[in-house]
Amino acid sequence: MSRSRSAVGSSQGVSAGIDSALWLMGRLHGREHARAVRRHIQYDPAPPYLADVPAE
Repeated sequence: MSRSRSAVGSSQGVSAGIDSALWLMGRLHGREHARAVRRHIQYDPAPPYLADVPAE
């Protein structure tokens, strides 16, 4: 998902959709909530959800 100021985001595929949803969840409700959701749905991506880690 592109991290821009646009009000529209898109993703393609099941894993990308989950990643996008977790990213949005993190933006709206914070990283801990997004991580709790990830644990609840038992989603273990490789690499793991890192939307809350600043890009290098």
